[in-house]
This record gives sequence, C-alpha cells and structure tokens, in this order.
Amino acid sequence: VQYKAKERSQQYVLKQLEEKRIEARHFNAKAKIRFDDGYQRMSFNAQVRMERDSFIWITANFLTYEVARLLIRPDSIFVINRLEKTYLADSYDGFDSTFHIPVAFDQLQDLLYGNTLLAKGKPAQWQFTADRYQVTQQLGSFLTLHHIDVSSFVPKEIAVDDAASGYSVDLKLEDYKPLDNSGDFSYFREYIIKNHNVHIANIQLNFLN
Repeated sequence: VQYKAKERSQQYVLKQLEEKRIEARHFNAKAKIRFDDGYQRMSFNAQVRMERDSFIWITANFLTYEVARLLIRPDSIFVINRLEKTYLADSYDGFDSTFHIPVAFDQLQDLLYGNTLLAKGKPAQWQFTADRYQVTQQLGSFLTLHHIDVSSFVPKEIAVDDAASGYSVDLKLEDYKPLDNSGDFSYFREYIIKNHNVHIANIQLNFLN
C-alpha cells in the first residue's frame, strides 16, 4: 500500500522549516566542485569555511595547485582567479553594477547552508502535491520557488528568479545527513545558472563527510 502524506497547515510546515534551519556558528568542510559552462568542464577540490554572519571563504585546487580564492564578507567580495590571473575586490553595489548580478550575503550564506529563502511575515502562495509543498514568494524583483519534501520537511529544490537582471538560479539538494547537532544537511547540491533563460553554468557541489 502506497503511503499518502497528510497535508499539514502552512504554520506547521513553516515551524518545521524553522526548526530544521542550519544555524551552525562555524562550518568547515572539504568538497568536490564540478563546473560546466558549455565550453569547458572542470573539476576541483575545495575547502569551504564559514563563520556565520561574518565570512564565507572558499579555496579551489586542481591537483596540487590552487586555482582560485573567494572571500565573501557582509559588505565586500574578494576573488583571486589564478587561471586567468585576475583579481577582484568590490562592494556588493559595485559588483552588481559591473556584472549585473544582484547578490546579498545572507542569501549566499543560506544557500550554502541549504536553508530556505522564505521571508517571515511576507505573503506566499502554497500548493500541496503527493510528495511536496510548493511555496512561491515574491520579494521585490526576486521570485523564489521552494519545493519542500512532505515527509522530511527539508527543501529539495530552491529556485530564484530576478526579473531586474534576468538571472536565475535553480538549486537542487540531495543526500541529506545529520550535521553534528545542527540538523539535516544536504551533502550534494546542483546549481543551474541562467540569464534570460540562456544557460550560463552548471555547478555541482559535493560535500565530503
């Protein structure tokens, strides 16, 4: 007999999501990154370090060589690309003006933790299906779409579409396992990035135990 999930109230689902948020103060993990932009495919080993509300630090290595460093702070972004011999140090406004990619530290932090981007107290549209809750929320120019598993109440997919820039990110989350005492953590992610529906890049992020 196939199990049929019971539909829960929005308040109940939101409470479950809030309780399952990853709120670890410190995060340090090794990962494998696969990057594909349609022209080249590359695989890297990476070290990901996070200090909640303070910084995101990522170093990427190919074989034994460091190829990139990324430091993201609440007010600035620093990138060293050793492959192309480039360096970037900018504010979020400057980064947006140059690349037309709106970014915010708290959103990047939550996407790396695998948390939802749902804003508290803001209206949202809910739809219940056999295996998931589909939650749509408009926040300024951003449209977010969350697919929440009906049994585990963890996000399986998070899509963000920015009407102002034309950029969109579709994040798929899999391989959930406990992370210390911080709740269930998705150890495998796939980020699909598009601009005006044109594929820009596919990034797979596999955290290692």
